[in-house]
Amino acid sequence: MSIFTYVPRGLCLPLSIREKVLGLEHPDTGQNIFDLAALLRDKGNHTDAEPLYRRILSIHDNFVKQGTAISLKFISLVGACHSNLAFHSYVPAKNWKEAEYHYYRQALDLFNKVPNPLEAANVELNLQNLFHLSGKEPDLARVKELTRILEVGGDKRAEKGYMSVSYTHLRAHETVLD
Repeated sequence: MSIFTYVPRGLCLPLSIREKVLGLEHPDTGQNIFDLAALLRDKGNHTDAEPLYRRILSIHDNFVKQGTAISLKFISLVGACHSNLAFHSYVPAKNWKEAEYHYYRQALDLFNKVPNPLEAANVELNLQNLFHLSGKEPDLARVKELTRILEVGGDKRAEKGYMSVSYTHLRAHETVLD
């Protein structure tokens, strides 16, 4: 059974056809690649999603080298790739430096350019969690502020406990912040 059997609704053409029609480095091809990577990620298959994220980063790098105009939508997509690589590849491997400097910080920079305040807040909260996990002290006031941004924006990620380490750390020091 082909992976294209599981292509999310809304994708009209399988990736191989889009690559032929639009080209290997077209932003819409990148969107298809991202959707397939997200589908694999959602099924828990981070190993197969990782090279797809890296392929999108390569497309972005080529756009930058060629001086090609890049849409805000594609910049946001690239930010999500950086964030997903950090969260699903480098954090579990406890490769703190790679996760922080090469992925979370790049994702944060891209989401601030778009601008996408909810994604930027989520990535920065992940970065604060990374600090906590790696033994650094997270900025508790910033964690509280970022959590409020997600909550006010109606973002469900804060409720699902993605920031549980920060929340736990925050609750332990709540009296310091209030």
